[in-house]
Amino acid sequence: MDMHRVAADCDVENVASYRALEKLGFRREAHFLESYLISGVYGSEYHYGLLQREWRENLKRR
Repeated sequence: MDMHRVAADCDVENVASYRALEKLGFRREAHFLESYLISGVYGSEYHYGLLQREWRENLKRR
């Protein structure tokens, strides 16, 4: 697909998810504190982004 930008969110406690995103080259762009409510408990999330040019640069290095 010819996409300019891809974004992803994950819970800050989901270490496996954010490590996978970072390994793929995603950049952490935001940390939202207590941004959503689940079963009466507020959770925090990380927001990640990756531009097409960054993805292509990462592919060249591999």
